[in-house]
Amino acid sequence: MFDCVQMIGPTAPLSRSTDPRIVTLGLSDVDDMLELTSRTKPGPFARRTWELGVYLGVRFDGRLIAMAGQRAQTADHVEISAVCTDAQFVGKGLGRALVRAQMEMITAIGKVPMLHAAATNTHAIALYEHLGFEHRCTFPILIMRAPS
Repeated sequence: MFDCVQMIGPTAPLSRSTDPRIVTLGLSDVDDMLELTSRTKPGPFARRTWELGVYLGVRFDGRLIAMAGQRAQTADHVEISAVCTDAQFVGKGLGRALVRAQMEMITAIGKVPMLHAAATNTHAIALYEHLGFEHRCTFPILIMRAPS
């Protein structure tokens, strides 16, 4: 069990900032997405998770090195999820660019971006605050897996 912070993003549509490094991920990228999430541990991610919403990524020399996607959706909100960057590429603005691109897509359809982070992940929380996210609440999380 661990504490989770829920954060809500800006409601006003954001201007589009095209980042040529960002590509849309799909079925042909699933193995790479699973490999990246297994190394970076952004939270639960399974073979079909990408089907829940639009996933964006950045590749370097053909290798997926960063991504962010959409998971849960309500009538008003879309969750940004699986934000992760390969350790070799942290600090190069990839997470910021991917979260910003997700925020642009979500606000363009009149919804509000939201996300969750482990309360101990102060680096990610600082990034999200810099992008305009505000704390909504903190709550405990327990992840359970079915026995194999």
